[in-house]
Amino acid sequence: MGNVVSKPLPPNEVENILCSKNNIQLILRVLRDAHDVSYFYAELLLQDTLPIALQYYKNYSKETELFFNMSRKIKREEIDMSFHDFYNQLAFLNYTYEQPINNANMRRNILLSVFNKSYIIQRLLIEDLYRTCFF
Repeated sequence: MGNVVSKPLPPNEVENILCSKNNIQLILRVLRDAHDVSYFYAELLLQDTLPIALQYYKNYSKETELFFNMSRKIKREEIDMSFHDFYNQLAFLNYTYEQPINNANMRRNILLSVFNKSYIIQRLLIEDLYRTCFF
């Protein structure tokens, strides 16, 4: 038995692994989830007046959280945090939103920030998918 030297996978083999049907389907589910979050907060922003407290705070699914967790140390400059940090920020949105010192404009700005970041995340996910699998 001699020494076994492993050869690196050729680039097209790596792409086949990263861009497998299961991985693309996962990314598409994450994109749908990201769209749902953006849509939820966009609909709230279209209201004439926002409630002082929301009955429901939309966050990403557990599957998306796990997907975001894989890149938790990668800060995305476009949103000034990692995807996972944004997920965690949404988990505490009720606390931020319902502060007694917040007036209507402040609450609207909080939701606008959430909408903008969630929309940017959708764009970044699409760009990452394109760059990884089609470029």
